[in-house]
Amino acid sequence: MAKNKNTIIVGAIVILVVLAIGYFTFFREPSPENQAITTTSGVLGGAPVGQELVIELNRLKALRNLDTTIFADPSFLSLKDFTQPVPPLPVGRVNPFAPVGSDI
Repeated sequence: MAKNKNTIIVGAIVILVVLAIGYFTFFREPSPENQAITTTSGVLGGAPVGQELVIELNRLKALRNLDTTIFADPSFLSLKDFTQPVPPLPVGRVNPFAPVGSDI
């Protein structure tokens, strides 16, 4: 009887943790970093459209000022490429879940 009671208690705790994670994942307020993004007004009543695109665009603009003098450095130029080609491997069965001996 005590074993079943412990199982029920552990199960209830697990369910509560999963519900809490789900709540905080789907129903929390957006982070301030996402709220500070400005978009073109007038599109859909001024609603923020394409926030992810604006974030990535800002990240790319920051790369414009990247220092490229390292690529002319003799240490960088002395690096060698040791990559090796990957040989083609044989292809497996068409349907790996088909019974053994069947090609369908």
